[in-house]
Amino acid sequence: MSLFTFIIVKDLYIEVYRNHLARRLLQDKSEDLEAEKVMITNLKINCGLAQIKQLEGMIGDLQSAKNEIKAFEET
Repeated sequence: MSLFTFIIVKDLYIEVYRNHLARRLLQDKSEDLEAEKVMITNLKINCGLAQIKQLEGMIGDLQSAKNEIKAFEET
């Protein structure tokens, strides 16, 4: 995050991060979901909620899907 403060085009960085996050989540390649949440929280602190809301939604959707799959398997 210390390097993020020196990036001039923060919007572009967030867009690239969003694309890579989506790819990691869809392919289930994310090593640690908590680390992803910490990164999103740090981005929110530095950029504001409006730009990061979509990233939080992606994580929330993933958790919701996992809960629904678990509930379906239990029935």
